[in-house]
Amino acid sequence: MAIHIGLNRVDPDAYAGWDGALEFCENDALSMREITDSLGYEVQQLLSEDATVGAVFGAIQEAASSLEPGDICVVTYAGHGGQLQDLSADEPDSLDETWNLFDREVLDDEIHVALSAFAEGVRVLVLSDSCNSGTVVRKRAGRSVRARGTPTVIQRAVLAKHRGLYETIRAKTPSREDVGVDASVILISGCQDDQSSMEVDGHGVFTAALLEVWNDGGFRGDYPELHHAILGRMPPDQEPNYLTIGGPLKDFEEQVPFSIDALTGNDPGPEGGTADTAPGEKVKLYQIVELSPEELEDLKLHRDDDMEGPNPRGPHNDHGVHHDHDYGGAHHDHDHTNPGGQHTHSHPQ
Repeated sequence: MAIHIGLNRVDPDAYAGWDGALEFCENDALSMREITDSLGYEVQQLLSEDATVGAVFGAIQEAASSLEPGDICVVTYAGHGGQLQDLSADEPDSLDETWNLFDREVLDDEIHVALSAFAEGVRVLVLSDSCNSGTVVRKRAGRSVRARGTPTVIQRAVLAKHRGLYETIRAKTPSREDVGVDASVILISGCQDDQSSMEVDGHGVFTAALLEVWNDGGFRGDYPELHHAILGRMPPDQEPNYLTIGGPLKDFEEQVPFSIDALTGNDPGPEGGTADTAPGEKVKLYQIVELSPEELEDLKLHRDDDMEGPNPRGPHNDHGVHHDHDYGGAHHDHDHTNPGGQHTHSHPQ
């Protein structure tokens, strides 16, 4: 299942008169939806006024109650990030990081509690193109670049106007230390906590880099390699973060990103090329192993190997002969019409 959230604006009544206008967050959500649509996900899309607290947490709860071990949930968020004064003294920096949904900000602890509803063995990927910055618009390379961060003055005004609301939410929400997450969760966010996620020319800078790396499914690395490749395309003042929490993560991290069937990464395709696979179609993956000289010698086929008898390593003569054989279900054939030259062996398993 996939949940794609994108807000180009928020409700001014909930943000002390500020509408949080952005240009490309909805576009980011739609582009991320194209990826999950192409792979066969069941998708929910929540844009601007539809991205309320009730709708977002309702969608996450629906996914958590539906998915079983081995399943995957992708959650993408594009919008403003914020930092509210910590009202419970459990944050080292005295700030709660937030997502700015349409009708209010949601605390990082609320998101953590929502993730705790997923069962052990479920994979959860969270991609957040947002920031925690007080700067709204910058100039970069002659272009206006807008930051996806709530200005400090707005954060103060929101807390002054709605302090009772956020104190109640904070009091009712367990801290991260008190709630365990059993699912395997990978978070890749658009920047570090003290940086700004920017948007320009149709996308968030982070989402644009992700889409470039993904290359319509041409990327066949794993999650750390995805993060590293994105990082290499980012400006020096915006470094995407990589964070893991929850249950066993090694197998999840080694998979091709967004894979529903848990395909392992690092599939270069035939002869190091790119695997040309239709969306949703399974591909055969090949594992390269290193063998000792003795192991190699033991595996060699010799002229006196009997490939057609009950003992495939017994005597036979294959000069100029096309033959096939079965090694315990691993069927393959050899064409030895040129026994003295090069020939290929196809081993589907």
